[in-house]
Amino acid sequence: MPPVQLVSIGEGTWGVQGRLTFATTPEFVHRFSELKGDAVIDLQQVELADSAGLAMLVEWAMQAETQGINLSFSHIPIQVLAMARVSGLDEILPMS
Repeated sequence: MPPVQLVSIGEGTWGVQGRLTFATTPEFVHRFSELKGDAVIDLQQVELADSAGLAMLVEWAMQAETQGINLSFSHIPIQVLAMARVSGLDEILPMS
């Protein structure tokens, strides 16, 4: 099993499972292209995340905005949310 996966968990809802780290996000960030239309990204199954994981969420939010996709994140890991708040990025991350 890959260290991080994107799985459909319902119409318009996608789950991220595994680790969002410097080691995994470079290969995973391109998975945004699999989203078709508006989406909720559920991060409840993320085991570990670092600043690279936060950067990926910001990248996905920017891509969604550019493409006119309504995107939101749910169950953002607490350590990622803390980094986002400290850096002010929580203001641009769409959360549900």
